[in-house]
Amino acid sequence: MNRLWREERYTVLLVSIFAYILLSVILPEKTWARVLVDVIFLILVLSVVFETAQFRSLYSFLGFLGLLAVLGHIIAYIWTGTQLSRSILAVSSIIFLAAAIHRVSMRVLGSKIVTGNTIRGAIIIYLMIGALFSSIYILIEIISPGSFLITNIAGMPVEVTLREISRIFGYFSFVTLTTLGYGDIVPIRDLSRTITWLEAFIGQVYLAVIIARLVGMYIAQSNKSSS
Repeated sequence: MNRLWREERYTVLLVSIFAYILLSVILPEKTWARVLVDVIFLILVLSVVFETAQFRSLYSFLGFLGLLAVLGHIIAYIWTGTQLSRSILAVSSIIFLAAAIHRVSMRVLGSKIVTGNTIRGAIIIYLMIGALFSSIYILIEIISPGSFLITNIAGMPVEVTLREISRIFGYFSFVTLTTLGYGDIVPIRDLSRTITWLEAFIGQVYLAVIIARLVGMYIAQSNKSSS
C-alpha cells in the first residue's frame, strides 16, 4: 500500500482536486451535495499533506493549514449563507491553497528527472491556481460588493447570493485563467481588475513556460532512453 501511494500519490491528488473543482460547480445546492464536496475537499487536503508519504507530515505547518481549511468548510456548512462563514472559508482556502501550491511546486519544478508524476503534479499546480483565485474573487466580492458586474443570458445585471457565489467565481476563475473570457462577468473596480489580469497573466506564463518546459524535458528523456 505504501509503495502504491508513493507511485500514485499525484494521481490521487489530481483526481481529488479535479473532482472538487468540477462538483463544486455542477452539483445542486443540496445538503448531500455539500457533504460530498466537503468529503472530497478533505481527501484533497490529506493528499497534499501526505504528498511525501510520511505520516508525520500531518503535524507539519501544511497539515495545520489543511486543518484550518477543513474547519472553514465545517463553519460554512453549519452557518450557511452568512458573510462571516463565507469569509472564513475563503480566507482559510486561500492560505491553504497558497501553501499547497508552494509545497507541490518545490517538489515538481525542482525535479531534475521528469516523470509522469511530474507532469501530473504540474497540472495539479495549474488547477490549484484556479481554485486559489476563485477564493480570492469570493473574498473580494464579500468585502466589496459590486466589484464584479454579473449579467444573465440577456445581458442584464443580476445579483448573486452567497449560496451561488462559489459556482459563479469558480467558473469565472478558470475562464480567466485560460483567457477564454465570455464577458458575462466583468471586474469593474481597481482591485478586482488587477487580480483578474494577474490571474490571466499567470495562467498564460505557466502554460507557455513551465508546462512546455516539462513536456519538452519528458520527450527528450524518452527519446534518449529509447535510442
